[in-house]
Amino acid sequence: MPELPEVETVTNALRPHLINKSIRTIAASDKKLRFPLDISQCRIPDDCRITDVKRRAKYILIELENLTIFVMHLGMSGNIRIENSKFIRKNHDHFFIHLKNGTSMIFNDPRRFGSIRLFTIDKPNQLPIFLNGLPPEPLSNTFDENYFSTLLKFRTKSIKSILMDSKLVTGVGNIYACEALFRANINPQKSGAKLSKKQRNKLLKAIKKVLIDSIESGGTTISDFRKVDGTEGMYSLKLNVYGREQQPCINECGSTIKRIKMGGRSTYHCPICQKS
Repeated sequence: MPELPEVETVTNALRPHLINKSIRTIAASDKKLRFPLDISQCRIPDDCRITDVKRRAKYILIELENLTIFVMHLGMSGNIRIENSKFIRKNHDHFFIHLKNGTSMIFNDPRRFGSIRLFTIDKPNQLPIFLNGLPPEPLSNTFDENYFSTLLKFRTKSIKSILMDSKLVTGVGNIYACEALFRANINPQKSGAKLSKKQRNKLLKAIKKVLIDSIESGGTTISDFRKVDGTEGMYSLKLNVYGREQQPCINECGSTIKRIKMGGRSTYHCPICQKS
């Protein structure tokens, strides 16, 4: 599933194609995604402009000047592309925003776990209500040492499980949790409450660094993720532990990367570099 860096990569790529562009029509296939979308509700006035494209957690928000917002989630296999007016429709193309300049934004999702939802807000830059209760963005100033210390202080479950809990940490996901814990030399099974101050701060910095590095590399493509231009995210070439089971640790510690199951997900770690 695309995580924060992949969604940020897509959002950044969409902005120059969509912001301040006027919508001609909106269309959808007859196949349902995770939530049904009634196109008859999309009453877009003539020359209605797209005023903003932004990300919150794993959601892409496209805001229109009439205070309508499309909230998109890529699900497991969703991708978005920009095409000219003569584009050839592909299998699994499910949602289209056709612009007056002759280009179109197309949402494609083979497995149809993604979603597109329509909301109306009261003022510009307002978020739909269901997004208001999310925790701080990991790359925001709010996600700091004080927040992280408070978050972990009394939580006895494993630090990996905490990082994977979207009610506590937004958008880190499995790949980046494994990578951040490796960079911070922390055992993924260690209780969050038992991390020392030094370990907490090291992990906090590692989370931010891993996410920034991935965004700069266009995200991580393991199987389905594609950027708006159709290319793969190149951070997969820089992974230190994820997907490297039985391969030598890059730290040359003499160990190999191990894979264990935690919460039903594969967790990769180095048993020597991540002892504590």
